[in-house]
Amino acid sequence: MFETMGWIACLAMAMVALYQYLKAEHALLLEHRLVTVSGDGLAPHLEKAMLEVFEEIRRKTAEKKSS
Repeated sequence: MFETMGWIACLAMAMVALYQYLKAEHALLLEHRLVTVSGDGLAPHLEKAMLEVFEEIRRKTAEKKSS
């Protein structure tokens, strides 16, 4: 039983260490803005995708009306 508790304690300490590491890394990313996300240039692609969805909806609606 004590051996199992030792493994559990070891695992818990490892999880705490991993959490602290990831938290510090996240803070660095936010501080230095190493990661940036931009949606520039997506508008034409999104418009095309939306038009395809609307066309599919129109097609299925027309099929249901005709059957």
